[in-house]
Amino acid sequence: MKNTETVKMPIQKQLRPIIKRELRRLIHPLWKPFYSQGGEDKLVYKILGDKPNGFYVDVGAWCPDTLSNTYFFYQLGWSGVCIEPNPDLIELYKLVRPRDTLLNMAVSNFEGEANLFTTPSTVLNSLNRREDVHESSLVVKVRRLESILDELKAPKEIDFISIDTEGTEIQVLEGLNLDKYRPRLISVEYNTTSIINTELQPYLIAKGYSVINVSHCNIIVSSDFKRDALLLE
Repeated sequence: MKNTETVKMPIQKQLRPIIKRELRRLIHPLWKPFYSQGGEDKLVYKILGDKPNGFYVDVGAWCPDTLSNTYFFYQLGWSGVCIEPNPDLIELYKLVRPRDTLLNMAVSNFEGEANLFTTPSTVLNSLNRREDVHESSLVVKVRRLESILDELKAPKEIDFISIDTEGTEIQVLEGLNLDKYRPRLISVEYNTTSIINTELQPYLIAKGYSVINVSHCNIIVSSDFKRDALLLE
C-alpha cells in the first residue's frame, strides 16, 4: 500500500527529484538506489545479481520511480511492460521510462471494461470498491495478463513480475497461465490480515512456486530458487 501524493504535482516538479537522482548515479556509478516500499527490488537484485537485459512485467505500476518495484532494474538496463489504469501517469512514464511498453488499462481474469474506483492521490485506485476510501470512478479497459503478453510476443521466461492492484491480485494471477509464462520471481502485494490475501500463498504454491520472503506489504515467490538455498538475511 503506497502512501504519497506524487501524482498530484505538475510533471515538471515530478521530474526534478528524478533528474537529481540520475545525476548522482552518473557521478557515483557504484551507488545503487533502491525504490521499493519494502525492499523488494533489493531482494530481487540480491537473488538475480547484475543480470543484463532482463525482462519484467509491472501490473499496477503506478508512478515510474516512486515506490516502484521495477525502476531499479530499468536503471540496470532491463526493460519490460508496465500496466497502469491511471491515465494521468502516461506522459510521466514516457519521459522517465521510454524503453518500457506502457499500457493504460487494468488487469484481471476477464476481458472488457470495468469501473476503476479512485482516490484523490490515486494511490488506492482499484477495481474493488471500498466505500470508506474511494470517492469517484471511471470506466477503464480490462485485459487478462496472458492475452496482453501473447499480443506483445513477450518472452515465455520472465525474470520478474510485480503485481500491486489493491485487492485484485488473485484475479490478476488467474488471468495468467503460469505453465505457459514462467516468471522466475513474482512479487505480489500481500497483507496477512486481509481475507482476500489468504488465497494468494496457497494458489502460488499450488502452481509450483516457493515462498522466498514475506514482508509487511508483499510476498515474493520463485519458480527457480528455494529460500534455504539462498543466503538471505
